[in-house]
Amino acid sequence: MTAGLPDSFSRLEFKRSMLPYRLLAFAGSVVIPSMVLKAAEAIVPGSLSVHHHFALVAWCLMAAGCLFVFSRLRARVDFEKPIVIVEPGGVTISDFVTKTWSWASVSKIKFYESGQLKESKVLVFHLVAGGSETISLRPMVGTTGRQLFDKMRAYHRKFGPQPDRATGGSSFNSASWTGLDDE
Repeated sequence: MTAGLPDSFSRLEFKRSMLPYRLLAFAGSVVIPSMVLKAAEAIVPGSLSVHHHFALVAWCLMAAGCLFVFSRLRARVDFEKPIVIVEPGGVTISDFVTKTWSWASVSKIKFYESGQLKESKVLVFHLVAGGSETISLRPMVGTTGRQLFDKMRAYHRKFGPQPDRATGGSSFNSASWTGLDDE
C-alpha cells in the first residue's frame, strides 16, 4: 500500500475460481464415456445392449478414468496466482499474457456483458495514446465482473488522468450531482 492513501485504495488481488474447472471435469467425465458407449453400440449393434451389466461397468471405469485425467489436468492450473491486480499505480491482468497499464495511460474503462444469460463479460480499456485493449473476464474468487469494473473505475477516477480545465477540459461535471457516469 502506498503511504498516505486510505485503506479503500490498497492493492487488490483477484484469483481464478476453481468451481468452473470442477464442473467441467465432472461434466466431461459423464459425457465422454456415454459418447464412447453410444459409438461402440452404433459400430457393433446388439453387443452392448445384450450385456447391460458390461456396459455399466465399462461406463463406470471410463468415467473414473476421465475424472482422474481431468483432476490431474486441473492440478496444473495455478489457482493461487492472482490474475487481476488493481493498485494505485495501475492495473495488471495476467491470464495467458501479462498486460500492465498505469492509470495515467487509460482514458476510459468500459464493461460489456453479452450472451443470452450475460455469461460473457468483457472489459475494454481505451488508452490515452489511442487504441483500446479488450480483456475477457474469467470467473474469479470473491468478485463478479461488474464489481471488478466498479472497483477499477474508482481507482481510475482517483489515480487516472484528470481533465485539464486550462486547455478546454470540462469545468462542469454533471455526474457529481446526478450520480450517473458515462460508461
